[in-house]
Amino acid sequence: MPKKKSRIALARARQRRYRKFVDRGPCRFSKKEGILQKEGALPDGLNISYKDLNTLERLCSQQGKLFSRKRSGNSAKFQRQLKVAVKQARYLGLLPFVG
Repeated sequence: MPKKKSRIALARARQRRYRKFVDRGPCRFSKKEGILQKEGALPDGLNISYKDLNTLERLCSQQGKLFSRKRSGNSAKFQRQLKVAVKQARYLGLLPFVG
């Protein structure tokens, strides 16, 4: 039978996994004008469109899966808009369903 890990070892492993996602910066699609100008992700305001393939591809993995909110830095509202836009782009054949 394998040896059980101590609580301290489990906590350290959790911290190592979490460190990958820390310090990613603020939400890419927040309402602060300075962030939008610096990122350049949404030039026409706060609308995520299925036509903006550069942004959609940047927020998807090689296999075509959406990055999580934690990894992409989106708020819940914009993650939902992103999900709908990706679904529309896939339906129209602009994005692949599978990488």
